[in-house]
Amino acid sequence: MTNKIEIEDLKKSDDQTRIKGRFTGLLIFYIVITVIGGTYATGWNIGEFNTPSQALKRFFKTTYYNRYNETISNETLTNLWSLANGLMPLGGAFGGLVTGISVEKFGHIKSMLLINILVLINTVLFVISKPIKSYETLIIGRVLTGFISGFFCGVCPLYLSEIPPLNLRGFTGTINALAMCIGNLVTNIVGLPILLGTDKLWPYLLSLIVVPAIVHFVGLPFCEESPKYLYITKNNPIEARKGNFCLL
Repeated sequence: MTNKIEIEDLKKSDDQTRIKGRFTGLLIFYIVITVIGGTYATGWNIGEFNTPSQALKRFFKTTYYNRYNETISNETLTNLWSLANGLMPLGGAFGGLVTGISVEKFGHIKSMLLINILVLINTVLFVISKPIKSYETLIIGRVLTGFISGFFCGVCPLYLSEIPPLNLRGFTGTINALAMCIGNLVTNIVGLPILLGTDKLWPYLLSLIVVPAIVHFVGLPFCEESPKYLYITKNNPIEARKGNFCLL
């Protein structure tokens, strides 16, 4: 009976208080952690093969020659390179489809933590591709990259649209898109031949995606779940109200 009364009191809470909010330290922390490990990483993933493309193609040529003792044809090289890049959107489509199921079952925070396990696996695939002389691991890693990116493209905007009050949601949506653009810009700069886009250093370039994942592993455990998720999906309005951190 008491719980029912408390729920009714929550439903009668001042709507204006819920609509008009301001940034707090916690809200800013949640936004920064989410975009660095999620949408910034997605922007990085999209551009990581762009500027070091010549070094990567030379790796394809060298690997093919060492394996078959013949020079790879331009047609075969084009097909392999197209495969490596073309399968990323396919992985992204599947990643986007899985987002809703994962969030429904695990919530936003746990979903992002789980997907970062795939980021670690993906990083290993990229790093070992050169020592084991296998461009197949790069192709598989690229598919996995697409899946991860598609997942983050779904879960991050969803979380960022649910944690702030209504008057701040436009800003969080803009930050989400901006972080993705910055990630793409940074990877294209770092991937230049004068930096990490060389025959020796491109594995290090591709491995840097682990840094945003570490940010997520460290920061997400301190983030609260979305009040909307707690209220509607978990049917727990009391806990949802306790997470009202951004309206103080």
